[in-house]
Amino acid sequence: MKTKPILLALSLLALLPSAHGKLIGDIMFTGQFTTDHLYNFNDPSAQPLGTFGLQTVTNVSGMFSGHVSPGDMLGGAGSLGTVGTTTFTLDGISFSSTGVILAGGMASLLALGEINSITGITLPPDYSSALWFFQAPELNFDHNVTGPIQLEIRAFSPVFVPEEGSTALMFGGAIAGLFLLKRKRLKL
Repeated sequence: MKTKPILLALSLLALLPSAHGKLIGDIMFTGQFTTDHLYNFNDPSAQPLGTFGLQTVTNVSGMFSGHVSPGDMLGGAGSLGTVGTTTFTLDGISFSSTGVILAGGMASLLALGEINSITGITLPPDYSSALWFFQAPELNFDHNVTGPIQLEIRAFSPVFVPEEGSTALMFGGAIAGLFLLKRKRLKL
C-alpha cells in the first residue's frame, strides 16, 4: 500500500517542466590568475580576490564567431574585486558585470559573474543573458597563489518553461488531496 503514494509522487515529478536556455555563444580562454592572500570574505570590498594574468582565446563559437579569434588576448579585467563592476574587453567588444559570486571552498573556488552589458557587437535577436566563470587557484591566507585557469564567457537564448499540462495536473492532484483530507477528517 505504501508504494502507491511513492509511485504517484514520482509520476507527478516526472511531469514537471524544466527551465532551460540554449547556448548561443561561447568564448574560452586559458591564462593565469593570482589569488590575493589578503582577501577577506567578511569584508569583500576591502581587497580584490586576485589579479588576472594574460588570458588567451582558445575557442570561439556561436554569436562571437567572426568577432573573436583563437589567439586574441583579453584585456581590461586586471584586479578582480567581488564588489563593484568588472569589465573585460576583447577586439572592440566590452563585457561588463556587477558583483561576483564565489562558490566552493578555499582549495576549490568557483568565481561567477552575470554579464549585464555587451557592447561593440550587434546582439542577435535570440540573445537574453550571458555569464563568465572560472575555477580559481587555491586561496591561501599566508601567501598569494598563481595558477592556470580556464575562463569562459557564455551567452544564452531566453530561458523558457514549457507548459505541458503538468500545472493543471498538479492543481487537480492538490484539490483531490484536500478533498480526501476533508473526507477523512469528517470520518474521525
